[in-house]
Amino acid sequence: MKTEEGELELGAVELQKRAYVLTNLPGLHAISAWRLYNRGTVVESRIKELVQLGAGATVVDDLGGNHLLWAMTALAYQVQHTIRTQGLSGGWRRAEPNRLRNWLFRMPAKLTLHARKRYVQITRGEPMGELLLRALRRLDALGPPLPA
Repeated sequence: MKTEEGELELGAVELQKRAYVLTNLPGLHAISAWRLYNRGTVVESRIKELVQLGAGATVVDDLGGNHLLWAMTALAYQVQHTIRTQGLSGGWRRAEPNRLRNWLFRMPAKLTLHARKRYVQITRGEPMGELLLRALRRLDALGPPLPA
C-alpha cells in the first residue's frame, strides 16, 4: 500500500516518549524493580486508610496509651476491611474509611432488641439503606468469627 502525505509507512514506529528504569541493586533487573515499585502503591493506599482511622494521632504522652491507640486502630481497620470485603459489593469493596463512615456508618438508624433478636430500623426512603441491609445480611450469614 502506498502511504498518503503525512502518514507513516507500515511497519514504521514513531517514538512519543522514552522512559528508563535504573537500579543500582545487584541482581535486580530493572523490570523487576519497576514491578516492585508499582506494588508499593497498594501499601501507600493502606497507610492512607490507617491514617483515616486515626493511626499516628498519638494524643497521650504515655507509651502504653499510644500502644493502645495503635492496637485499637488496627482492630478498627480489620473490622472495616471485613465489612468492606465480605459484606459490600461493587465499588464499595474498595471504598476508603472516610467514604464508608460518611455514607454507611453514620446513617440514621435504630437498633432494637425483641425476643432475643436484633433489628436494624432504617428510615424509609434512605438511599443507602438497602445497601446497608444487604451488607448486614451477608455478614450475618458468615456466622461468628473463629476464636484466635
